[in-house]
Amino acid sequence: MIIENLTPTGAPALPRYLGATRYDDEIIGVGADSILIIDDSLQMITYCQALRSGSIAAIGIAAHPRRANSLHYSELLRQFATLTRTPEHDDLGRIRPSIAAIEMASEVAFRILRTGSGVSMPADVSVDRDGDLRILWEDGDRTLELVCPFEPARRSYIYYSEGDQYYVAYDLSVYRLGRLFGWLAGRSSRFPR
Repeated sequence: MIIENLTPTGAPALPRYLGATRYDDEIIGVGADSILIIDDSLQMITYCQALRSGSIAAIGIAAHPRRANSLHYSELLRQFATLTRTPEHDDLGRIRPSIAAIEMASEVAFRILRTGSGVSMPADVSVDRDGDLRILWEDGDRTLELVCPFEPARRSYIYYSEGDQYYVAYDLSVYRLGRLFGWLAGRSSRFPR
């Protein structure tokens, strides 16, 4: 939703398109200094802050320092966009993920962000030879890898391990992701099942 501030002549004082981090973000406000960008209720910033930084997606959330470095969601979306511009194949197999894999990875990454677990930037974002999108987080000897298959008919899952213990989880709910990323960050010593 966009609410524009009108000048005395009735012309809009602001550009019709202000930009946002996702297509479904809301842009609201009543003046050039009070325009707010609401990113699915997770963060609220002023338009002026966005202009000063040069990118709306790069703005951290000062009121929530833990979330500011939690997932780096916008950077992850930029990496996904870069992968869509790679060639489809090389000598070893697929190197571009499917749109379905990117959409699923974006959705799961947003769920991870909603957990507020304080997750760092992934150690690696890559595509395997089958075109599956893989996002890897590491903390010491604990690893967690989200796998979003190229084929939409296959289920996404999280593979996680510590030492010689490993497990595959297909439950990608916010609750389960919160527990897994809490474990990855060391808030639990018990290996989750």
